[in-house]
Amino acid sequence: MKSKLERGKMNKEDYLDQIKKVKTSLGINISYVVILLFQLGYVIINWDEVNV
Repeated sequence: MKSKLERGKMNKEDYLDQIKKVKTSLGINISYVVILLFQLGYVIINWDEVNV
């Protein structure tokens, strides 16, 4: 994206919108990974009590 901006194929407003979308997606994905790790940790800590 930055190279498109530098070459003039993308204007600055579109570039900033795309960066905002990428940061939002990254934040959501990181939160999913954190939630998954907490759930996995809970299961590992309480493995003796889990009846599967």
